[in-house]
Amino acid sequence: MRSTKQLVLGGRESVKVAIVQISASYMDPQASVDRAIRAIVDASANGAELIVFPEVWLAGYPYWTESWNSQQSEWAEGRVRFADAAVTIPSEETEALAAAAQNAGAYVVMGCNEMDSHPGVQTIYNSLLFISPDGALMGRHRKLMPTFTERMYWGMGDARDLVVFDTEIGRIGGLICGEHLMTLVRAALIAQGEHIHIAAFPGSFALHTGPRLEEPDTEGHFWGHASARAHAFEAGAYVLSACGYIDEKDIPEDFPYKNNMNTSYAHGGSSIISPLGVPLVGPTYGAE
Repeated sequence: MRSTKQLVLGGRESVKVAIVQISASYMDPQASVDRAIRAIVDASANGAELIVFPEVWLAGYPYWTESWNSQQSEWAEGRVRFADAAVTIPSEETEALAAAAQNAGAYVVMGCNEMDSHPGVQTIYNSLLFISPDGALMGRHRKLMPTFTERMYWGMGDARDLVVFDTEIGRIGGLICGEHLMTLVRAALIAQGEHIHIAAFPGSFALHTGPRLEEPDTEGHFWGHASARAHAFEAGAYVLSACGYIDEKDIPEDFPYKNNMNTSYAHGGSSIISPLGVPLVGPTYGAE
């Protein structure tokens, strides 16, 4: 009789992982995929079996805010650019990522702006794509509740995507940014026996000022570190906290919001956390 015992990390003593903290080509999905493929090749050449990208790395987080004194023409053009940069499943972009994962023999988790591919539906979601080493899309997770002004850009996901994937390197799940403050959502993944948890963020930002904790956070207290460490401890899982990084030169000069964007917190801060809630690597700031 075959044993049904759960083996942590698939019975492996260790798994080599990589978090990709590089700038994407903002609002340019094809150029961003080209960069992603190069990063996947480099990471796999160094032995990475799991390669993780930050929140909506493909192809850009809405770092701008539309306000009462914005130009309506900017709104229209900005929304069109945002929609044009979203990817469907399947698409040339997702097929290229799948091929890269297969060539690398690695699992790839990609944050993206995903446009619903059903006829007559053009809702955009903040999604994580989980790709296997054989190039198959294991599944996706759509952010359940867009946070703050994000609700102007993304639709709401649902519980169908609260799935932990059983893989050769362990059971892998993931959540996006503010979902780490949703206790019952985290509990749903913990109950499925996560071994590795992906925590995707658009950067490292502070929500207040005041006394700092021990994290060397150049902006003060980034709550994402605390929530990622708490999840690691509660789940008994390794957490890969992938935080976005953007280089201003990668934002097109003709992008309508270029001069009204707050990208100051898109300076990385990625880290790897042990099941005891202790950072093993990072957080790493200010560089690719």
